[in-house]
Amino acid sequence: MSRTNLYDDAFTFAIDAVDADGKRKEKLAGANNICAANRAFDELLFHFNPGEILLLRQRGRVIRREVAVGGYRERVIAEALAAQGNSQPAP
Repeated sequence: MSRTNLYDDAFTFAIDAVDADGKRKEKLAGANNICAANRAFDELLFHFNPGEILLLRQRGRVIRREVAVGGYRERVIAEALAAQGNSQPAP
């Protein structure tokens, strides 16, 4: 049987979307490695609508609390164009 904590997480680090009062709306990801958890958190900030609040927790302790910035689609297009050597999208 796996060991879980107060929030019923099997992972040491968890990423959650929360409302303005800090109540969990959605469990997004989990990891046992802080580097992996931080990288996933950074990526998820771009996947959610601007203004949504994300938390990175170590069990019950909040390590990071940030507001999502959105813009994932735009970032992916810009990175693809940069990899092709283009600076602007084709019409």
